[in-house]
Amino acid sequence: MIGREAPIAELRRAAGLYTDVFESPAPLVIIYGGASTGKSVAVSQVLRTHPSPHSLVDCTALYSAKEFYREALSQVHDGASGSKVEDVTVIETHSGKERVNESSKQSKDAANCSSLNFLGFFKALDKWMAHIRAKDDTKSRRVLYLALDHVDKLLERGLGALLSCICTINEQIAYLNMFEDSPPWEICVLLSTRGISMDFDRLVMPFFPAYVHFPPYKPEELADILIEQLGMKEANDMFRTWLIHLHGLLPPASDGDWLQFRAAVVHLLPDFRDLFLRRVQDSEVSKMKNKIERDTKTLVQKFLQTRRKHLFGYHKMMGGGLGDPSELISCTNLSRNCLLLVLAGYLASFNPQETDRLLAIYLNLRVEAEAGSSAYIDESRSSETREETFTHLAILVRMQLFQRTTAPHVLDNIKFRCLADARFVQETARYLSFPLDAYLNRAT
Repeated sequence: MIGREAPIAELRRAAGLYTDVFESPAPLVIIYGGASTGKSVAVSQVLRTHPSPHSLVDCTALYSAKEFYREALSQVHDGASGSKVEDVTVIETHSGKERVNESSKQSKDAANCSSLNFLGFFKALDKWMAHIRAKDDTKSRRVLYLALDHVDKLLERGLGALLSCICTINEQIAYLNMFEDSPPWEICVLLSTRGISMDFDRLVMPFFPAYVHFPPYKPEELADILIEQLGMKEANDMFRTWLIHLHGLLPPASDGDWLQFRAAVVHLLPDFRDLFLRRVQDSEVSKMKNKIERDTKTLVQKFLQTRRKHLFGYHKMMGGGLGDPSELISCTNLSRNCLLLVLAGYLASFNPQETDRLLAIYLNLRVEAEAGSSAYIDESRSSETREETFTHLAILVRMQLFQRTTAPHVLDNIKFRCLADARFVQETARYLSFPLDAYLNRAT
């Protein structure tokens, strides 16, 4: 947690996460900051060191409110399985109804799937907090911390109503205990997000949240982090200076993620490792520093060119004089990575006609590739057909990617919606090292 001392201290103040004294927390705390700024690790670490019960839910893989309720209750119940949590909740919400016959397991599972709603979730939390207070009624044990990581994913999937319901839990507690001197327990909701959009701001504003900002790491802080991660504590001071110098040579990531900088360090470090681990005389420091900076500048230029060439897939194409790959990607060969991205996108779509057509095109391309330089293939015609096919695929995939990276409420026509959302497309593109932003910005 290098360089995160100030944000963590602010988080403790806002959420009352002190280990020595009790302080009533704010009902809603927004933790925001760019990619890889330590938000998730900081929240997890602070919650683990605090005696209050807590639940930390990663919303990346959650696509429904029911999945969130299951995950949160499983953690609150100290590792109980999701199925057991559902059974407890069903009993709470349907206590006055006749139970389903145990011999009909399928009917029971179907009932469980449809029964877990916000009311059942709240009743299960209330019952569990009553159980905790019965064993230990200290003030710190009366606060439940419910943390949602990557909460912006829920908004992308149209689950803003779920967040509104969660933020009203304290109101539900106060209403049920209106004749008591004070509520028996309270909840502090921690929402972690990379950015605060207008929709998100309008959603949380009525609940008067406290804000905690995790700023990007400074180059000096990144140098200290990498020295620890790479096991280079025994290296001389030249290594830290080199890291800061290298950070200034590399272009910043579009999302501010410093992990790309770390990848570049791992790639370039073997060329300088021996120099950093040797003892350097004071008289040689200036000379060696200049030499390292010159060599680093040359290697960085070569690294960036090779990396750009690989991302666009043009290292596999024959011939020269193609110019900038980003200028030609819309009208010529698509790389294998792009074809895989097209397949992944179409196979997740609910349009079977488009899927069948793409698979037919893909199979034809495979047959053509396997045929090679067969005497039965007219080379000129094959080249023309291949170019037309890839141009057609480029237009189709741009349309689909644009539709899938656009918020559902912006697309008025229902036929433009599909199962694959923005997260699916972006993570697939990242996994395949495909330049999605550059690809979508090209003219169709």
